[in-house]
Amino acid sequence: MHEVSRRDLLQAAAVGGLSGMAGCQHPFGDSVRTPEVTVVSTTVPTALQGPFDLTVEVVESFSADHPGQIRVELAHTASTDAPRQIAFGATPPFSNYVGSRVDTYDMLLAIPEHTDRIEKIGRPAPVEEWVPEEPTDGCWRGPTVPRDDETDLAVIQLSPGETIAESYTLLGFGQEACLPSGTYEFVSDEPYRVVQVDQADEEWENIDKERSGFGFTLELADS
Repeated sequence: MHEVSRRDLLQAAAVGGLSGMAGCQHPFGDSVRTPEVTVVSTTVPTALQGPFDLTVEVVESFSADHPGQIRVELAHTASTDAPRQIAFGATPPFSNYVGSRVDTYDMLLAIPEHTDRIEKIGRPAPVEEWVPEEPTDGCWRGPTVPRDDETDLAVIQLSPGETIAESYTLLGFGQEACLPSGTYEFVSDEPYRVVQVDQADEEWENIDKERSGFGFTLELADS
């Protein structure tokens, strides 16, 4: 069974997504597709387990008036642990904006609330166009695929009891079907580094660098 990687998705978006979007026909007419959004699971790498907890909540499911929205939060939950410095991508706590429907190339975009630090793939779009004001042909669909600026890390210090959070708007992209029902996986290589503040002067390469498995899974289902 072929596993669809993040690289595969970005290449599909850059090469084929826009042409597919231009030629597709939408059967929705004046109606708007409004799938329900649920959080299936969250995953925290071993390097962060214990003092950190990742939560994802659905703020809004899709409606005729607005696209879906989620809130992603990373909390330092240990009561006696030392403060930690964490190096994230462009929009902490999560900077992979493309989720893939399991075993397909179907994409679900998660556009961060703070868009000033993200780049574009596909058709260039000004910031105000990241999230459309209304659906097109009955579908909440993004005009382009974002990615974080991997050269510009955001280093955040979290003490016990503190959290870092960001809201993300959900949009379809490119595929002929509008927001296909199914399970979508968002997986990131961040946080890139974690270090206790009292060890911050040590060489970064001497600390734990596990960079896989940080993410969450969403499900879209017919409402």
